Amino acid sequence: MVTLCLGLAAEAQGFSGTISVGVDSEYLVRPGFVVHNHPISWTNVRLEHDGWYVGAWGSIGLDGQIEDFGEEVDITLGKKFSLAGFRFDLSGSYFVLSEFGEWANDLYVFDARVEAPDKVPFVTPWAAVRYFGSVGEKSPAAGWFGWVGVQRAQPLGFQLPFQEGEAVLNLDAWAAFSAGGAFRGDAGPVYTRLRASTVIVIDEATTFSPYIAWQAPIQDAGRYVDGDHHVVYGFSVTRSF
Repeated sequence: MVTLCLGLAAEAQGFSGTISVGVDSEYLVRPGFVVHNHPISWTNVRLEHDGWYVGAWGSIGLDGQIEDFGEEVDITLGKKFSLAGFRFDLSGSYFVLSEFGEWANDLYVFDARVEAPDKVPFVTPWAAVRYFGSVGEKSPAAGWFGWVGVQRAQPLGFQLPFQEGEAVLNLDAWAAFSAGGAFRGDAGPVYTRLRASTVIVIDEATTFSPYIAWQAPIQDAGRYVDGDHHVVYGFSVTRSF
């Protein structure tokens, strides 16, 4: 009923959107450090119109072993566009890491990403930067991160049961860098990560996507990484409207 109502409202206003739910085996955040090594579940709702999008992402811990950790709500407003053969994605977010109405741990975030499709053979290069801004007295220290990577959609040469077309493995590899300061870490390269996923079509509006990722630390970078290699896996189910 919720999906139907959202879908009718979006269609009436010329919007499109998705609702996704997923499970991750560890709470491995984008800067590269593991908040904790217990599983989380998450939900993401996103609306798009003419390149603009707004989203709300929320997570909770699953096993109850660590109180509060893994509980997060992110609100994002962004714009996607193409220019001179490049694809751009600019956004701003507010990360609610405390209870609503309390600001001690929260962050605001600015993201910029550019992709270069069809510029080099075989892969699509991309680069991204993120600024973390502190809000409260217990918020992580502010600073910049950057990422450079390549991605590829690799046809596998066979067809999965009940699927149309050839199966595709989506591959993504990147390295992370810090300008120093953020999360009280050191400047320099932080980690590398490899990720593989695929998309299985359930029906015309629903997909299932399992993934596995491997992260390797490059240097001891304060709170960014704990010096260990991590294998993280999970899945998501997405419904479009």
